[in-house]
Amino acid sequence: MKKINVLKFTNNKEIKFNKLPHDKGIIVDSGTEGYLADPESFIEYQSYSLFGFIKPKPEKVQGSFLVREDAPDPLRMRKNSIFGPTFTESDLIYHEDESLARSMALVEEKNSNEPDYIQKQISKILLIEAVCVLVLVVAVGLPTVLKNWGF
Repeated sequence: MKKINVLKFTNNKEIKFNKLPHDKGIIVDSGTEGYLADPESFIEYQSYSLFGFIKPKPEKVQGSFLVREDAPDPLRMRKNSIFGPTFTESDLIYHEDESLARSMALVEEKNSNEPDYIQKQISKILLIEAVCVLVLVVAVGLPTVLKNWGF
């Protein structure tokens, strides 16, 4: 899984900066919390040094998602409100359905390789049988040929 930057506002009014895994549009935090990775909650930031007196170079701009503790819906930087629409049961069902569909696609992709595997195994068995038949032909036929030629 890819890891992305997350600015998390905690309940005790702290800001934590973490790199968290991101999969299927959901940011997972310690297995107990998940956040929706909404493009509107993506921000860019620069870290100044020496108490903000030394400005960083423009190529040092980094991206991050804004989230808050105990809330799956993302924060958005707007003038009227920082809170986005609430995370509803239909959103959860949508993400569960999407996760199930992706899991099924992965299983089908793995099963699509099964015919190749079976064909390889059958060809190996046929080669082994051909070698066995060749050994039997030599073992049975060689004395007969030698007897007919007078050796």
